[in-house]
Amino acid sequence: MEGDKRGLPKGIKGKLKNIQKNELIEIIKNKLPDDMGLSTQLWTRKSIAKLIQKQYKISYSLQTISKVLIRNNFTPQKPVYRAKKRSESKI
Repeated sequence: MEGDKRGLPKGIKGKLKNIQKNELIEIIKNKLPDDMGLSTQLWTRKSIAKLIQKQYKISYSLQTISKVLIRNNFTPQKPVYRAKKRSESKI
């Protein structure tokens, strides 16, 4: 159908309240998952889902967590790969 939009209907808010989303973003910016009692060192969508479940008793899909992160200017990061035997002096 032409003009149909995906997602929640207009006027219906998400599961997390704005104050909770802001609190979540501050936690991600300023703390490690380890500090929040999670068993990982990096923030992943799965670790964020566990945090939301633990803090707010709300379950989110990984896709929804991605959307929340993108809206708040978080982007996926890839680790830097370097050859183990590279010579810094030759570079």
